[in-house]
Parts: sequence; structure tokens; C-alpha cells
Amino acid sequence: MIIVEASAMVHALVAERANPELLAALADEDLHAPALLDFEVASALRGHAIAGKLEQVRLDEAAGDFSAFRIERYPMTAALGRPGGRCGRVRLGGVVASRTG
Repeated sequence: MIIVEASAMVHALVAERANPELLAALADEDLHAPALLDFEVASALRGHAIAGKLEQVRLDEAAGDFSAFRIERYPMTAALGRPGGRCGRVRLGGVVASRTG
């Protein structure tokens, strides 16, 4: 099981040199992530395109590659916090995340 983080996913998708071994390894793993991953990856890919780091063809390839991954997404509503900013731990499926606040 791999818990996917947005910047690592974007790097895997659009690094200077594509790493087919890394993408193949990710495709073979059970991937898990917060539901926000889709928005974070889309935002980062858009930022790369706006900055001129990605041409449209490469952007489309990266978006297609990302869409092809089978990622179990976990809603983040439980981690929104509680009145008074109490600290706690939130269980996201089988993953426990610390929350401060």
C-alpha cells in the first residue's frame, strides 16, 4: 500500500524525464489518498502549463496517466476540525492522521 501525496504524484507525471519504471510500479500498487488529491494534482498541472513548463500535449498525457491510476480516495470531512480548535486524531479508512489546531 502506498499513500499518495500530490507533489510526489505530479513529479512522477511530469518530471523532466519520465520514469516508466516508477509509473509501472505505481500502477501495480494499492494507492490511497485524501480525496483532495485530484484537485491538488489538477492545480499543479495547470500551474505547470501556465508557467510554460508543460505544453498542451504533455499536459493531456499527464492528466490521462493520472486518471488511469486506481486510487482509493478518502473523504476529508472528518478532518475539517471542531469548534474550539481541539487537537485529535482522525481515522481515514485504515490511515490515522494527526490533527492540531
